[in-house]
Amino acid sequence: MKTSTLAMRSTLAILIASVGLSGAYAQSYNSYGGDTWSGAYVGVTGGLSKDDDLNIFRDATLIGGAQFGYRVQVGPGVVGGELQGNYSNGESYATGGGGVLEQYWSGAAKLKAGVALGSTMVFGTGGYGFANLESGSGSTEDAGWAGGWILGGGVEQKLGDALSVSLEYNQMRLDDVSTVTNGVSFSDNLTNHSVKAGLNLQF
Repeated sequence: MKTSTLAMRSTLAILIASVGLSGAYAQSYNSYGGDTWSGAYVGVTGGLSKDDDLNIFRDATLIGGAQFGYRVQVGPGVVGGELQGNYSNGESYATGGGGVLEQYWSGAAKLKAGVALGSTMVFGTGGYGFANLESGSGSTEDAGWAGGWILGGGVEQKLGDALSVSLEYNQMRLDDVSTVTNGVSFSDNLTNHSVKAGLNLQF
């Protein structure tokens, strides 16, 4: 009997909290004039990228790029997809056997989902990333194109009906990258971290 009563009270509390949360979302959504994030957009980004550790401001490489995406807003929720391409100034990866690979060109196909709080959107993202890895030393051969998962998140702020600015963090992991250093083959999992500011034009 006590268990049944506790379950009923817990269920009621969850229902009340859900209704209250839905009402708060609806009030926030309506107070900002409804749907403002739906549509296609293009943009440019710039920031810092580096391999391995999370201290993005130490020994980082400059990175810049462009993106194209489309999103749909339903209530406070925003979902969409994005394609992006990037160029970095020779980001280095340490590989097996003391080898070095450098990344110049990279890209990603990502899904994005977020919550719109009026003119501000907080979002998470995930998808597939890929990079072209070239020899970073005379003893290491080019690895070519490699791919793996990419995860991240960020915040975007409207500057008007069409323009917005964003700040986004991404982690990309390139799994089982085959390398050859001094004639010996290795397989490495390579990881990089990037923080980029962006400017988007929605149409």
